[in-house]
Amino acid sequence: MALLLALDVSSSVDAEEYDLQRNGVALALDDPDVRRALLASGTPVALAVYEWSGRRQNHIVLNWSLINDNSDIDRVVAAIASSKRSFTRFRPRWAMPLGSEPRCWNVRRNVIAR
Repeated sequence: MALLLALDVSSSVDAEEYDLQRNGVALALDDPDVRRALLASGTPVALAVYEWSGRRQNHIVLNWSLINDNSDIDRVVAAIASSKRSFTRFRPRWAMPLGSEPRCWNVRRNVIAR
Protein backbone atom coordinates (compact mmCIF):
# COMPACT_ATOMS: atom_id res chain seq x y z
CA MET A 1 0.00 0.00 0.00
CA ALA A 2 1.11 3.56 -0.64
CA LEU A 3 -0.29 6.65 1.09
CA LEU A 4 0.34 10.15 -0.27
CA LEU A 5 -0.88 12.87 2.10
CA ALA A 6 -1.21 16.53 1.09
CA LEU A 7 -1.17 19.65 3.27
CA ASP A 8 -2.73 22.86 1.94
CA VAL A 9 -0.34 25.81 2.28
CA SER A 10 -2.22 28.29 0.11
CA SER A 11 -2.78 31.82 1.38
CA SER A 12 -6.31 30.90 2.44
CA VAL A 13 -4.79 28.73 5.20
CA ASP A 14 -3.52 30.74 8.16
CA ALA A 15 -0.74 29.62 10.51
CA GLU A 16 -3.16 28.11 13.02
CA GLU A 17 -4.95 26.09 10.34
CA TYR A 18 -1.64 24.91 8.92
CA ASP A 19 -0.47 23.78 12.35
CA LEU A 20 -3.79 21.96 12.77
CA GLN A 21 -3.18 20.06 9.51
CA ARG A 22 0.46 19.21 10.22
CA ASN A 23 -0.06 18.27 13.85
CA GLY A 24 -3.24 16.38 12.95
CA VAL A 25 -1.38 14.18 10.47
CA ALA A 26 1.43 13.55 12.97
CA LEU A 27 -0.98 12.76 15.81
CA ALA A 28 -3.11 10.52 13.59
CA LEU A 29 -0.08 8.48 12.51
CA ASP A 30 0.96 8.22 16.17
CA ASP A 31 -2.45 6.92 17.28
CA PRO A 32 -2.25 3.29 18.49
CA ASP A 33 -5.13 2.18 16.24
CA VAL A 34 -3.52 3.76 13.17
CA ARG A 35 -0.16 2.23 14.07
CA ARG A 36 -1.77 -1.20 14.31
CA ALA A 37 -3.52 -0.69 10.97
CA LEU A 38 -0.29 0.39 9.24
CA LEU A 39 1.56 -2.66 10.55
CA ALA A 40 -1.28 -5.21 10.36
CA SER A 41 -0.60 -6.61 6.90
CA GLY A 42 3.01 -7.51 7.60
CA THR A 43 4.10 -5.81 4.38
CA PRO A 44 5.66 -2.34 4.33
CA VAL A 45 3.48 0.70 3.73
CA ALA A 46 5.01 3.49 1.62
CA LEU A 47 4.18 6.96 2.93
CA ALA A 48 4.92 10.43 1.55
CA VAL A 49 3.69 13.87 2.62
CA TYR A 50 3.79 17.05 0.58
CA GLU A 51 2.53 20.62 0.74
CA TRP A 52 0.72 22.25 -2.15
CA SER A 53 -0.57 25.69 -3.01
CA GLY A 54 -1.01 25.56 -6.75
CA ARG A 55 0.34 24.07 -9.92
CA ARG A 56 3.97 25.02 -9.28
CA GLN A 57 3.99 25.53 -5.53
CA ASN A 58 4.59 22.20 -3.88
CA HIS A 59 7.15 20.96 -1.43
CA ILE A 60 7.97 17.46 -0.22
CA VAL A 61 7.73 17.26 3.57
CA LEU A 62 8.46 13.53 3.72
CA ASN A 63 9.73 11.70 0.67
CA TRP A 64 8.61 8.13 0.14
CA SER A 65 9.41 6.19 3.28
CA LEU A 66 8.71 2.56 4.01
CA ILE A 67 6.95 1.78 7.26
CA ASN A 68 7.95 -1.65 8.54
CA ASP A 69 7.71 -1.18 12.29
CA ASN A 70 7.00 1.27 15.11
CA SER A 71 10.44 2.88 14.86
CA ASP A 72 9.66 3.82 11.24
CA ILE A 73 6.39 5.38 12.39
CA ASP A 74 8.26 7.29 15.13
CA ARG A 75 10.66 8.63 12.48
CA VAL A 76 7.94 9.84 10.07
CA VAL A 77 5.88 11.35 12.91
CA ALA A 78 8.94 13.32 14.07
CA ALA A 79 9.73 14.48 10.52
CA ILE A 80 6.17 15.69 9.94
CA ALA A 81 5.81 17.32 13.36
CA SER A 82 9.09 19.24 12.96
CA SER A 83 8.49 20.41 9.39
CA LYS A 84 8.13 24.11 8.59
CA ARG A 85 5.58 25.62 6.23
CA SER A 86 7.03 26.06 2.74
CA PHE A 87 4.65 28.59 1.13
CA THR A 88 2.40 31.35 2.49
CA ARG A 89 1.66 33.74 -0.38
CA PHE A 90 -0.15 31.76 -3.03
CA ARG A 91 -3.84 31.71 -3.78
CA PRO A 92 -5.64 28.40 -3.47
CA ARG A 93 -6.23 26.54 -6.69
CA TRP A 94 -8.84 23.98 -5.75
CA ALA A 95 -8.54 22.13 -9.03
CA MET A 96 -4.77 22.08 -8.87
CA PRO A 97 -3.72 19.61 -6.16
CA LEU A 98 -4.33 16.59 -8.34
CA GLY A 99 -2.79 18.25 -11.37
CA SER A 100 0.29 19.67 -9.70
CA GLU A 101 2.25 16.41 -9.75
CA PRO A 102 4.97 17.03 -7.19
CA ARG A 103 8.13 15.00 -7.57
CA CYS A 104 6.98 12.55 -4.90
CA TRP A 105 4.10 11.37 -7.15
CA ASN A 106 6.63 9.51 -9.26
CA VAL A 107 6.45 6.33 -7.25
CA ARG A 108 8.96 3.79 -8.36
CA ARG A 109 7.84 0.20 -7.99
CA ASN A 110 11.11 -0.74 -6.29
CA VAL A 111 10.40 1.66 -3.40
CA ILE A 112 7.09 0.00 -2.64
CA ALA A 113 8.37 -3.50 -3.37
CA ARG A 114 11.19 -3.34 -0.78
